[in-house]
Amino acid sequence: MRLTLDFEVSTSNKGNPYDQTNKAVCLGLKVNDNTTNVLYDDFSSVQELLKETTLVIGFNWKFDGAWLRRLGYEYAGRLWDCQYAEFILRNQCNPYPSLSDCADSIVTGKPSSTKCQSCGTKESTPTKSTVRF
Repeated sequence: MRLTLDFEVSTSNKGNPYDQTNKAVCLGLKVNDNTTNVLYDDFSSVQELLKETTLVIGFNWKFDGAWLRRLGYEYAGRLWDCQYAEFILRNQCNPYPSLSDCADSIVTGKPSSTKCQSCGTKESTPTKSTVRF
């Protein structure tokens, strides 16, 4: 089972999960290709979903994964972090691509910028075979 998830949290210290003044406000979940569900305050069903999951899909997983841990949930299976994948596919030029930039590059097949933010070289465009997983 594939599980896509995304936490929305309070914004003290940029939503840092280690800042105890923050709290998880809601969690968006999508199982396989079914309807997206949103959980508010009660996330008790999450661990059962994680036990059945073979692949978690997220964006900026270090953030959502830290929130899962803070709330006492565990996941040790396969993971696809769209932001990290974009970073790798773009020759590690933009360490924090936005969700909008990632979506644009997937739709157009072209990077969101023509110059690498780190080294100034031209970014390469991944082929369709590169992005299959």
